[in-house]
Amino acid sequence: MAPEEYKELEPAISLLCRRKEYAISEIEEKQLEPLFKVVSKIKEAYNLCLKLKTIYNKHLTSKEALESINSWIENVESSKLTSFKSFIQTLKKYKNEICNYFINRNTSGFVEGFNNKVKVLKLLWHS
Repeated sequence: MAPEEYKELEPAISLLCRRKEYAISEIEEKQLEPLFKVVSKIKEAYNLCLKLKTIYNKHLTSKEALESINSWIENVESSKLTSFKSFIQTLKKYKNEICNYFINRNTSGFVEGFNNKVKVLKLLWHS
């Protein structure tokens, strides 16, 4: 790829590299199109990620979530993408526990983050 072609794709690449927890705008969607034309696998992976995000944003029962996640896993496994392999293994291993999130939509993220910060502080204190 020529440097000027790559330069045209930089806005799309930087957009995908940002961690966004909200939906992207129509303008941002248009920025992604040139990249998707060049690398169709990125578009497929992006769409699969959006579908999984949609599952977590829906207010589903635990059973509905399990069915949706299983369907998502089947879609990923039937795709030719290999970048999800490790994630799929982890998801399969813990999907029942993950589906418990849909019971009252609570996570232990805050506690895990707090514990991690304490560990870092301990390491800094003892070094």
